[in-house]
Amino acid sequence: TVRQLLTHTAGLPRGSGRRHYAGPVPTASESFAAGIRADLPAGQWSYSNLGFVALGALAADLLGAPFGECLRDVVLGPLGLTESASLPEVPAVGSPSWPPDGPPSPGGLPPSPSDGAAVDIPLARGHTFDAGLVFPVRPSAMLALGAGDLVASARDMAVLAAASVDGRLLSAESAREMLMPAVRCGPDTWQ
Repeated sequence: TVRQLLTHTAGLPRGSGRRHYAGPVPTASESFAAGIRADLPAGQWSYSNLGFVALGALAADLLGAPFGECLRDVVLGPLGLTESASLPEVPAVGSPSWPPDGPPSPGGLPPSPSDGAAVDIPLARGHTFDAGLVFPVRPSAMLALGAGDLVASARDMAVLAAASVDGRLLSAESAREMLMPAVRCGPDTWQ
């Protein structure tokens, strides 16, 4: 169910077993095409990015647009979040559009993925240290399907968090339900 996907109790595994750190982002149907075997029976807690990939695909199907466009049109734009974007819209380090130059996009809103344009927002880049060298961290493209698709400034994240509970984004009933404990994860889990 949607509730089980949201609460990590659908029994789905953490990921598809495939890593997508470079190259094109697979569609949700490609991610599920080979079939997904449940880790646990539905109702038991099991952290799963795939559940949020499925939720992103559901949102895209219901709203008739790619998930990044839904995110921009339903959440980011109405809340005025101009320092936020869908992960596929953010240029990779070293790409022709990184570092960004030129003026921000019109209206400050990120372009849709179909525009093929990169978002001109300041973005902290992670790095890793290996064999005495420092390398930029590539984000997992798996996250670009609804399981962590949003990159945002601290200011925009604060606005988003407040809007989630003050009636600008969710109804009072949905906000209450979102904040209710859904499952006990145990003391040894980082989630």
